[in-house]
This record gives sequence, structure tokens and C-alpha cells, in this order.
Amino acid sequence: MALKITITDAGRAEVPNADNTGTAPVKITHVALGDAGYTTGPEQTALQSEVKRISSIAGEAVSPDTISVTVKDEGSDTYTVREFGLITEHGTLFAVYSQADPIIEKASPSTLLLTIDVILADIDATSLTFGDISFSNPPASTTVAGVVRLSSSVTSTAQNLAATPNAVKQANDNANTRLAKSANLSDLDNAITARSNLGLGSAATQPDTRYAHRASNLSDLSNAATARANLGLGTAATVNTGTTSGNVPTTSQADARYAQRSQNLSDLDNAITARSNLGLGSAATQPDTRYAHRASNLSDLSNAATARNNLGLGEAATRNVGNAIGQLLEALSVIRLPDCSIRLGDMKSNSYRDMGVERKGSNGSEGRTTLSCDASTGAPQIQMVLNGVDRLLRMNTAGDLLWSGNLLLHEDNTGSAVNKDAGQAIGQVLEVISNIVLSNSSLTVGSATNTTYRDVGAQRMGSNGNFGKAALACDSSDGRPFVLFNHGGDARLLRRETNGHLTWDGRTIWDTGSVAFVNQSTGRISFPGGFKIQWGPATATGATVTFPLAFSSTPYFVAVTPNVASSTSRAGHFSDLTTTGMRTWVDTTSGAGMWLAMGV
Repeated sequence: MALKITITDAGRAEVPNADNTGTAPVKITHVALGDAGYTTGPEQTALQSEVKRISSIAGEAVSPDTISVTVKDEGSDTYTVREFGLITEHGTLFAVYSQADPIIEKASPSTLLLTIDVILADIDATSLTFGDISFSNPPASTTVAGVVRLSSSVTSTAQNLAATPNAVKQANDNANTRLAKSANLSDLDNAITARSNLGLGSAATQPDTRYAHRASNLSDLSNAATARANLGLGTAATVNTGTTSGNVPTTSQADARYAQRSQNLSDLDNAITARSNLGLGSAATQPDTRYAHRASNLSDLSNAATARNNLGLGEAATRNVGNAIGQLLEALSVIRLPDCSIRLGDMKSNSYRDMGVERKGSNGSEGRTTLSCDASTGAPQIQMVLNGVDRLLRMNTAGDLLWSGNLLLHEDNTGSAVNKDAGQAIGQVLEVISNIVLSNSSLTVGSATNTTYRDVGAQRMGSNGNFGKAALACDSSDGRPFVLFNHGGDARLLRRETNGHLTWDGRTIWDTGSVAFVNQSTGRISFPGGFKIQWGPATATGATVTFPLAFSSTPYFVAVTPNVASSTSRAGHFSDLTTTGMRTWVDTTSGAGMWLAMGV
């Protein structure tokens, strides 16, 4: 019986070839023998109790999942084998097997010759090769020469067993009691007894005149006329063929009387009479104008407009695709629609809609800028994504501008420090002719898989004569998303940079590590170079305060003050100051105060 061996992780790692595109033969050069019995595991790198390692081995694949391994030891060692492992030319334990009972025992004066059939559960057996010694004794089969097991069974259908003389004798004795087909039962011991065993009577040996014999070709029928009547044959059955009186014409002789299928009724004597016999009127020979002909491709319809209406087609069915006025919009092209806007969804529904631009830069970076409104508050927002990193610019109900949830500009912050011309040219712009309502879809211009330039936006002439334009786009070189604001020819860019910073007209207004973060009573302000100002509430209980953002070194300045409205002098102090926090005390009846810390 073949043994199911465990392939080790280290052994499996040697199977792929050097390019990792297939498998390369693994050469087995040694077999390690040991005397420990246990449950093997793929993590093993050695036998648990190795007693000897033998290089006199041979082996071969006897089937796609089975190998036969032969080990030969002519030494004087004495040992018991309960475990063995296949060792590769690199010294790796490729596979291991173990059992509690001895597999084989070797005495000092004896030679060990062990042949084992091993099943490789999920590795092709042909991927293994063995040493140069040729004394392998695999199990014999119809295709592999090797060791064969004798069997005396005369009923087995196995193809890897050899018959013993006893089995051959049983088969011969059995054959000698059988009847030979070629003898046609002449080798029966007693024909009379055989007929009796078949239940045959004496009539079985008598000639039966009740049947017609094939050799007589029906000449032994008692009455031919009665036989023809029984077959349902008429008097024509006894008449010869011919065209003279008393004969029956053949097919070729009778064909002249009938219309032939291949002539398609062209061989009728009189087509007019034939139509009359079919009950056809004069309309049968006239063309039918009630139907449209395939060859006319619907040009023979009496009214094309009525036909379109019957098909349920609308006015758009007669329009061409293109960008000119009156044409239907075509995807992935410049869409010019002056004097109107694009609207996604409506203010009566809270269904999510967005409109955006995505693009792949020439350096491979992928960017996307999306205009939408918050599903819960309806607040307008701009989403900027670069290579999967997401940032959100949103205006809240108070009119504040937030960047990824952090307050960027308060409603009364004019941003007057930002005032310089943008250096970014604008590509193709979406201009609007009429309202476009897409109630259940999103509008995206361009594709993240190509570098073709696209942008989408809105433009309008105000009642005061000022011209304005807003557009979403992505940078042509690196795919960075940005928003263009142009008022009266004065252009500004709001851009999401590759490092995650947000810039307005080239100036940083949000830096993920060094720009203002405000959250009412607790917050921080960070400046370029790492300097930080942080603040928060203090208590009288000596509670631990954790800074919103850890300092890189101990803060330069820390102050703790009480919250008091009276002129009574109160004090506040701190202890256990670290880069990440401290403990605070406030000397007030309310036990409340504020702390302030500055540093880098």
C-alpha cells in the first residue's frame, strides 16, 4: 500500500523554477532514517530522531501522483525505522513520513533494502528526480517494470498482480468443464439430457412443416393467393409493368401525367384554370401594396411620423448626435451648451448626485475632483482624490469653509492675503445651452485611464456686466485635481497637491501636519517649520490633559488660567509636563479653566 507523505514548506519552495513561471525538477539525493513515531507537519525541517542518512537510493515516478523509492544500506549499523525523509541536493527536507509502528528493522550482519511507494498529494511526481544509482524496485504495472506481487485469485481484475501456478490450474480446470463455442454443442456429454434440461419435448427433434423455409423463397407456401390477400396486395400485384392494356405503368412512364415539384407549377397545362380550381380571384396576380418590403428598408411606409409615434419614439429619435445646437450630446467630447446650467438631481429629493472630472497624469498619477451636496444637510462640497487619498472641502450651514472636517476659513475671514494671478491654463470647458437633468446618475468627464484633457464647469454674465466662470479639472502633468475660479478675467486655482496640502493660487492654506485646526474650546494652530499653539479646558481635579497634536520636544511655554468673572484672585498650575500632555489644577469654585501650550 502506498504511503501518503507530508510535503514540507521548505520542500514546496524548491518546486517553482528560477523565473517563477513553472516548475523545475527537484533532485532527491539522500533518504534520512529515524526511529521517532509522531504526526508529521509541513513546518518540519528535520526528522525528530534521525539515526542515519543514506545516499544509496533510487526512485522513479510510477504514476502522476506516486513515486517508488528504494533505499539500500549494506553497513553494519543496527536500528529501527519509524520515520524517514526525502533530502534534496541542497540538503532540504523535501518530504517526511512517520508512524508509531516500526516500518523496518535492520540487524548488524544484514543488508537493508527498503522499497516504499509514496503518494504526493498535490505535487506532480514527475517533478522529482533521484540519484544516479539504478537499483530501483518500483511496483510493476503494464507500463513499469518492477516488483510484482503473486496472487492465486481467479476472480481478480487487477493489472499489477501475477498469477501463481495454483491460479493457472484453477483457471484451466474451470475451462475444461466448459463447452467450446466452435463445437456448436457437439461436446455435450448427453444431448438428450441437455434437451430435457431445456424443457424441450420430442417435437424438438422433428422437422416442422408448419413454417416456410428461407431457402424455399416462399415456394413452400400452401396457397400463394391467400398469402397475397393476407399481405393486403391487390390484383395489380400480379400484373406486369408496361403501357399496354392489362399492364401497370412504371414511375417514368407515369410522370408525364403529373406536375413535377422541380418545375414549381410551370408545367401546368393552364395556369388560369389552375388558379380557378384553387378558388383564387384576380387579386392573386396583383402586387400587394398593404405591406412594407424588406428591400425598401421602410421607405415605402405611408407616413414615417405616424410610424415613429406607433413605435413610441420621441422627438430625439430624429436628432443627430453631435455638439451643435439641436444635436444630441455625445459622450467623451466637448459639450457646449451656452446660457444654461447642468443640474444633477433636484432640491425636492435627497437622492445622492455628483458631477466631477477624473484624469490620469502623464506621470501615472490618477486624480478626481467631484462637485456634490451633503446628503443630510445639503451643504455644497468639493471632493478631491489623488491616487486613492481623499480630501473634502465643504461649506457648512454657518458659511464656514472646512477641509476634511477641520475649520479652514471662518465666515468673516476675507482671505485678503491671497491675491496673485494663477499660472495654470484652462483646457476644454463645459458650456451649457439648456438645462440637463440626470435624476438617477452621475456625470463624469474624461477617464482615469487616459491623459486626454477634460474639464467641466459653469460660466455666466452677471447683471452688473461681470463675467464669472467655475470649472473642475485635473492637472495635465500629474493628474492633481483643482478648481478654477475666474471673475472678470482674474483667475484663481484651488488645488489639492500631491503631498495632501491644499493651495489657493499657489499658497498653502491647509497642510495635513502644519495648518490651523479648530474645534471650539480645544484646538491647535500649527505653522510652517513645526511651531504649534495648542489650547484646551483645565479642571481642578488634577486630570491628565492630552495635547491634540504631540510636540516634538517639551513645550517652550505653558499657562493654566481659571475661568472667573469676579475680581477675586485665582491661580492655576500644572505638573508632569511631557511632549504629549500634562496634569492641570485650577483654583476656582467652579473647578474650570483653560490651558495654553506653545512649542515645536
